[in-house]
Amino acid sequence: MDPRVERAQQLFWEVEALRRKGVYPAALPRLLEMARLHEERACELLQAGDPDGWTDLFAAVTAWGEARRRDEANRLLTRGHEFVVVPGAKQAAIETELRRLEAWLDALPSAPTAAVPDAANALVEPVRE
Repeated sequence: MDPRVERAQQLFWEVEALRRKGVYPAALPRLLEMARLHEERACELLQAGDPDGWTDLFAAVTAWGEARRRDEANRLLTRGHEFVVVPGAKQAAIETELRRLEAWLDALPSAPTAAVPDAANALVEPVRE
């Protein structure tokens, strides 16, 4: 297994535990690291034509959003729209998910809270060829 996946999973559970305790400042560095790991893997996989990269792209945008790094999330969404034109991509489904993430980002409060709207519940199953 890719060590970035294992690390991102570890970070996810650490962030969840901190969120439940209401300790957002301690979660922020973990969210940022998780976002970077998912983004790195997403770009690598999507550039190679591997649709599994979409899962990482969605996770990275979500982590950037939860960290209130809207510029980073927007930058990655733009990259996502560019990857949609890759031959074989299920354009309509992916564009729908990118728009859902944009709407989720728009709905986030400006300051983090213990409970963040769950973007994962808004996403459909990963697009596979």
